[in-house]
Amino acid sequence: YLGQERGSAVLGVGAGARHLFGKNLEALRLDEVALLAAAIRAPNRIFVESPTVLRNRRDRVLDAMVKDGAASATEARVAMTRPTRPTEKATAPAPWFMELVRGEVAHRGGEALGGVQLVTSLDRRLQDAAEAAVRERLAQAERSRRQPANSLQAAVVAIEPATGQIRALVGGRRFAQSEFNHATRARRQPGSLFKPLVYLAAFEARARELTPSTLVEDEPIAIPARGGEWTPHNIDGRFHGPVTIRRALEESLNVPAALVAQGVGLPYVTKVARAVGVTSSLAPVPSLALGTSEVTLLEMTTAFATIANGGVRVWPTTLSSAGAVSLKPLPEPTRVVSPESAFIVTHLMRGVMRRGTAGSSARWGLQEVTAGKTGTTDGLRDAWFVGYTPDLVVGVWVGADDARSIGLAGADIALPIWADVMVKAIRKTPPSPFTPPPGIVMTRVDSETGRRVCGGEDSINEAFRQGSEPASCDSFTEAPIVRDIAGWFRGLFR
Repeated sequence: YLGQERGSAVLGVGAGARHLFGKNLEALRLDEVALLAAAIRAPNRIFVESPTVLRNRRDRVLDAMVKDGAASATEARVAMTRPTRPTEKATAPAPWFMELVRGEVAHRGGEALGGVQLVTSLDRRLQDAAEAAVRERLAQAERSRRQPANSLQAAVVAIEPATGQIRALVGGRRFAQSEFNHATRARRQPGSLFKPLVYLAAFEARARELTPSTLVEDEPIAIPARGGEWTPHNIDGRFHGPVTIRRALEESLNVPAALVAQGVGLPYVTKVARAVGVTSSLAPVPSLALGTSEVTLLEMTTAFATIANGGVRVWPTTLSSAGAVSLKPLPEPTRVVSPESAFIVTHLMRGVMRRGTAGSSARWGLQEVTAGKTGTTDGLRDAWFVGYTPDLVVGVWVGADDARSIGLAGADIALPIWADVMVKAIRKTPPSPFTPPPGIVMTRVDSETGRRVCGGEDSINEAFRQGSEPASCDSFTEAPIVRDIAGWFRGLFR
């Protein structure tokens, strides 16, 4: 027994060599062989033991090897000059990504393979940018807020939406400090990051009645819930009256999202979330609309990749080619939501970048070429941002392992990390434009009222399903379901 990896026991010296040093047993140096033997006594302490203790344990093994004739005295003396900590694995490129590669190969039937060549999907430039962004932005945040060093954790996932290929993955701050992969294994509340999935479900369920210009009441409500009533509030403590769905998402208002989820039905919201890539259990409670069910960063990045891919879901993979190796195939790309709904939600999230909670993206010049959404949980425990171009989706989570408040919102810390990675990607390859599918009509409307404008008023170019766009300059589309539900709640608690 030589430790734990991906939640499973590391058994045998071959597996131990890969676990501790990131290479096959035959490739180990003499000092590494000795350290591997020394690790058998207490394998789980090998990464945290003091250098002096490790050196003494290793050198005793080397002395024994000389005594038994397994090594010469000269070889042992050279080996004793080597560093004792197994730094090769800790500093190996993309360690969390490579762990995921091994896991995927094993899951797809290649566990017994050896000596074969696989081509991974890793983009080294993006990976380096993601690792640097995590390292530098977290240290900067800790210094500016006078928090203890290394108190924050983060994860980054970058996915190509058309193929599902993972281009970069950072599972934490320092692999040598903790091998736990926060991108794939840490389940945390996504907060407002979940709201685009609520509106996606709504546009699917009420294709003709609901548009970005639909007015939803942002007012005090009480929703029946287990154990009493649930009364959602906005983060600014105010209510804004009738607001368009666009404004509700751009400003991340809570009451409209809760109302829309109730109107569509929580089972349908859950169904759509699962279809686009969320696999964690989602509690069927009213607060689901505000992201209270725990999910992983990889799940949310996959879900946004489905939206970026026009409603076609692809399965994440770390491989771009298996070469001559026979692995179980991934599921085929599957259309799970309409291209019209996916584009409308993307277009709404472009407004988040221009005018909404991610407006600071203008600092990096990203507001016109990306779509995205911030996420912040109650008590500022978790900060999220997922944003994309048609070519790349990047998701970021920041928090603390003990789930304490970090005092930072998604726009404060997750967005800058995301921007560092996205800027690197765009410098290499200019992004493709967001192109509406055939069933979408672009119409100029007033951003506040949703009314069509025909003169010189301030307006935005809004996306409508063909046939649902405002027909004249003094009309706008309303969704009776939203107003009916608002009235039903008011009547229920008179």
